[in-house]
Amino acid sequence: MKEWFKYELGYVNIDSENIYLTGSGNWSETKNLEEKTRKVSKKIIEGVQVC
Repeated sequence: MKEWFKYELGYVNIDSENIYLTGSGNWSETKNLEEKTRKVSKKIIEGVQVC
């Protein structure tokens, strides 16, 4: 599954594993993106496991 949506500052690209923020919505931009925050440790948030 791959989906994308326009938002005020660019595009939100969603695949079966991740959510990406891109300037153009082009999926090739997502290949070289690095995570901007610390990796989230395993925890349960409202019944959903986040890894």
